[in-house]
Amino acid sequence: MPKGAALLDYHPSPPRSPPLAVPEDSKRHVSHYSVAPAYSCMTNFQPRKMRSSCQSAHFLRVALRLLPSKPAIRSKIVSASSSSPLSEETLSTSVSSNQITDFSLEQTDPAVLSRCEDLRYQVRGHRLDNPPNNTWNSSVITCSTPISHSTCQISGDTPASAVPSIMNSSIFPKLSCLHEVVIALGSNMGDRVETFDKALNMMKKAGVQVVCHAGLYESAPAYVTDQPKFLNSAVRARTNLDPRALLGVLKDIERSLGRIVNGVRYGPRPIDLDILFYGDVEFSDESLTLPHPRIWERPFVVAPLMDLYNSTLCDGNNIWIKRFEKAKCAWQLMGGDTQLCQDDLKRVLPIGGKLWQWSNRTYIMGILNITPDSFSDGGKYLSVQNAVAQAEALAAAGADIIDLGAQSTRPFATKLTSDEELKRLIPVVDAIKKLPSMESVWLSVDTFHSEVAKEAVKHGVHMVNDVSGGHLDPEMYSTVAKLCVPYIMMHMRGDPATMLQEKNILYKNVSADVGAELCKSLSKAESSGIPAWRIVVDPGIGFSKTCEQNVQLLGDLSGFRSGLASWSLAATKMPMLLGPSRKRFLGKICELEKAEDRDIATIGAVVAGIAQGADIVRVHNVKASIDAIRVADAIFKTKGLTRSLK
Repeated sequence: MPKGAALLDYHPSPPRSPPLAVPEDSKRHVSHYSVAPAYSCMTNFQPRKMRSSCQSAHFLRVALRLLPSKPAIRSKIVSASSSSPLSEETLSTSVSSNQITDFSLEQTDPAVLSRCEDLRYQVRGHRLDNPPNNTWNSSVITCSTPISHSTCQISGDTPASAVPSIMNSSIFPKLSCLHEVVIALGSNMGDRVETFDKALNMMKKAGVQVVCHAGLYESAPAYVTDQPKFLNSAVRARTNLDPRALLGVLKDIERSLGRIVNGVRYGPRPIDLDILFYGDVEFSDESLTLPHPRIWERPFVVAPLMDLYNSTLCDGNNIWIKRFEKAKCAWQLMGGDTQLCQDDLKRVLPIGGKLWQWSNRTYIMGILNITPDSFSDGGKYLSVQNAVAQAEALAAAGADIIDLGAQSTRPFATKLTSDEELKRLIPVVDAIKKLPSMESVWLSVDTFHSEVAKEAVKHGVHMVNDVSGGHLDPEMYSTVAKLCVPYIMMHMRGDPATMLQEKNILYKNVSADVGAELCKSLSKAESSGIPAWRIVVDPGIGFSKTCEQNVQLLGDLSGFRSGLASWSLAATKMPMLLGPSRKRFLGKICELEKAEDRDIATIGAVVAGIAQGADIVRVHNVKASIDAIRVADAIFKTKGLTRSLK
């Protein structure tokens, strides 16, 4: 474990605050036929104004509309209602949405209930081969699903028999378009991070396309406080499952991951998945309330929700703008970011089986080049023996991370194959992993080859540092997603051989442009399954930038962070790595030709970066830099002066 690190073991760790549950006093009665085993979602969903109906006339009309190709069943339905005032003429008459109101079963005529029960059992046994239009529009959704979701209680008190096995989302009717949803995740039992990973993969398989992740937060439990801390996050996703079908999918994932359906309310749980928002829908019945009713009282929900905001989502959408403003207001009333870094709520990143809280101090990444042609120390550590000796020296000097690179990324460097890179790298990794002094140090692999990343992690490396930001290997994102390790995503245009070509060094505003371009990489990475809480951003000092542009970028890191907000606020809060060490622009400023003479200049650049919120600094000479870094931390980090920049 790195020296002085604020780390928390996330393995056997149970519960968080209450599941995002529907309070008893907010539950409404819903139509008795909404739980029909055959077609449970014959329900009218209306954006902004959702209504439930228990009117038998409406149910029969929907049933007839759903079964136009089944004359035998249709005739049975009509005959079943023949003894009542509900004639077929009545059924074909349109009912205004204003006439559809909520009421309890107790208010319904027992004779009508009995006829509807008979009807439901006649319809239930017949499955439609071609369900009619299941479309979401401004007025109504008509859904006919073979599984009842209204019996799945958000509170976690659902009987096991009532929770269907629905991981195969093909059994659900699909709406005609995708809808934006926000889903909260919580866990405080077992390997909480691994459980999140599994839940996200299962959501993807079930037709829930996650496009953006919030950060990862550890929080003290609420309501029932005598239990372990929770991990919390949230995702923005798109799905064409209707709200009840989505609820059913999430409940089935919970059950598959070990959640006890009759567990203690607000008690420990391996996973808790809750729908916070479904488009602009407002809806309430006994199984589901949208938006979730207890969002605004829970910091561990509001913090991840804030992370999911972006200007694109809210552009022209008044509902999402209002939600963000409400979240922002709630967050400020709770204390804002000042409540982070406390025991009750911490933003963390999983690495090496621990939870890393990076904001209390600056972390030092020592550079170890296993190359013959690096610009600063090429050839010095090419042998395994020399590389291991240098790794020990970096660790002894105070490095928290050692970055191992077997491929030079200096301008115009020769590009190696992944096999050539691995030949240099793996023997050094294996030798370093045997050293007792390395137990408290994380290892990073500096590569843009996905195959190298995969093999290095297999041999014990903790994170992947990709100078290309995923652009030089189309398999990098999917590979890192499967590896479940932190991913350092750097900005670069072109490759080391072309990055200084004229087309690659043209910027309108270097800080804003670099942030905006990195957003595109973040979008692709998250869509590929790399959650925001595993990403570290790097503005790429020295890569595809002139000396003047490097100075401008280093002087406006807050502008770079602001540029990341066009993807999500979570991106602006990701750990930021800064790597100015011995770069050519420092030599130009200080008139120093030799790279190894630029360590003092490097310290100046590093301190400037720390003052603007850098969280990790990548340096060649850890021993020369560490005291300046500690002083900068004492000035900026302990007083929280950099938090407002994130």
